[in-house]
Amino acid sequence: MDLPELPLRALGWLLRALLWLAWEGLFNTVGWYVGWCVCRTLSLGYFPHYGLRDEDKVSWPMRLVVELLGLGTLTALAWAAFA
Repeated sequence: MDLPELPLRALGWLLRALLWLAWEGLFNTVGWYVGWCVCRTLSLGYFPHYGLRDEDKVSWPMRLVVELLGLGTLTALAWAAFA
């Protein structure tokens, strides 16, 4: 390994760690919690059929819908607040 290659490799690992953190923290966690609350409110407590902390038990299509709804809600609220 060359000396100039070392900083590039470290930068690559740092970017990979930040990407993982953004994916897990923002999309999965925040998206699920906000989306779950929105879904439960709009469906009067019927959807999703799992609890707030049962994120790992949900099938991936349902989880994707709930997380996208959560992120969409946050985006719409931010747009409305700052537009």
